Amino acid sequence: MVTVIVTVLCNGALSAQVSLAQKKEQDFSPSYLENGLYTEGWDQIFYFPDGTLLIGQFTVTNVSFGDHNAGILGVLYRPDQVPVIIKKSRSKEKWTFASDHFDFSVLRNRLTGTAPNYKMAIRKVSGEIELEFTANAPIWRLGRTVQVGDDFQYVSFYAPLAVGRARYRLPKGEKGKFEDWRELGDGTGFGVRYVNSTATDELFRNTTRVVSVEQKGPRPVIYLVQKLDGARTAHVALFDRGSLLHSTVVPLKMKGPMENKKFPENIELDITGDNFRLTGTIKTNSLLGRLDPVGLLKPYVRVFIRLFNTPIHYRYLADYELSYGKRGGKVQRLAGRAVLDHMLHSESEINR
Repeated sequence: MVTVIVTVLCNGALSAQVSLAQKKEQDFSPSYLENGLYTEGWDQIFYFPDGTLLIGQFTVTNVSFGDHNAGILGVLYRPDQVPVIIKKSRSKEKWTFASDHFDFSVLRNRLTGTAPNYKMAIRKVSGEIELEFTANAPIWRLGRTVQVGDDFQYVSFYAPLAVGRARYRLPKGEKGKFEDWRELGDGTGFGVRYVNSTATDELFRNTTRVVSVEQKGPRPVIYLVQKLDGARTAHVALFDRGSLLHSTVVPLKMKGPMENKKFPENIELDITGDNFRLTGTIKTNSLLGRLDPVGLLKPYVRVFIRLFNTPIHYRYLADYELSYGKRGGKVQRLAGRAVLDHMLHSESEINR
């Protein structure tokens, strides 16, 4: 047990390269940083009633060969079945974005929208995924969550709580032929934007995102960071009926390691902010999937990137039971399910 105590389609030339600071940390266009190990992107993670977890990732990176290459990754973790993995990469000259709104395209793969409505399409011979979703809470910009010298991580939940519908289809028989679309129905999840100005192991040890997948009542969004010196920080937001009730960032005291692949079964929270208190437990329920993005790359690229401390992702279904109240007011019980996304580095794994 762990205890936490705290008191995309746009034709034309690409935009000129500018620093993220100059662009004031925009959420919807790439920053084009120069560091050879920088990576940025947009993650979409949705959980569906049948137990399917959908991951859609659009990235821009200087890692590997050449600068500012785009990558697309789609993963479907279906209950008791082999994961469906769709991936695509393109050099700088073969992908586009719109400079004035959210529209990112790599050939037929696209992430686009204007708040609060967004669309994602991932298409390849290995399968196709389509997702339409609506953010039912305002953008939650955490800003620079980590700063190490001139390097940093920037995080923004551009759709901190979202509802959407998705479908997918798999190849059938001869090349270019697909099965009929399979509907996933109404799912809940989130969309997050991140920028790592250098390799993640130069910034932090691990991170954890906990996002409610309930559709009613006050719902938490929590981002935990363990820094290189072992210090931990919690970014916490509470949303209700489309509004942000509270958000805070606080240092943590946490018992137990977060470095190994077996994430702690329980996280106990006791968070006191301006005129409110949030207490209770987040309990991991089941492992939905493990993903090593580097393992999906071509062999010669994989060998090169393995020279670095590469990230591994573990996605869990979690249950939360929390109590929330304003000072002097009635305490309200919050309970439900959440998706927990834990990222650590390969050298930290044990008992693989």
